[in-house]
Amino acid sequence: MDIIQKKYLIILSAILMNLAIGNGILYCAGSDAYSTTINYTLMLGMSIACVIVYLLVFRYLNFQKHSVPKLAVISIMCCMIIILLGNAIAVTIESPGDLLATLMMGIFGNIVLFPVSIVLGLLNLFWFHKIKYLQPDPLHYPEG
Repeated sequence: MDIIQKKYLIILSAILMNLAIGNGILYCAGSDAYSTTINYTLMLGMSIACVIVYLLVFRYLNFQKHSVPKLAVISIMCCMIIILLGNAIAVTIESPGDLLATLMMGIFGNIVLFPVSIVLGLLNLFWFHKIKYLQPDPLHYPEG
């Protein structure tokens, strides 16, 4: 497997892990004893935001240039952007044209889910670290 295939596999794994954890949290939170309704619109909005943000991050961020603490902050900020954008997409789908509600739900979502942003951001640091230190395979790229 060459370096490009490894990078794409890491990106796919990171996105799938985030989708599984994020949608799992939303599913478990929606299926509690008090309310049996699951907000599938929010799950859709968060999923779209997750894919967009991580494709942009893995495409345009130079991982080798940044230190690990900077990557941790970037990773946590990515999670916060995903929550803001995901809430905005969900509110836009449910009530299009209501910009104030979109903004307020995004901000409220970040306040409520801030601990999740920190934990998931630090988990994503694993994937950022793998991309940062991705080296070519010496069997496929001999020196000399």
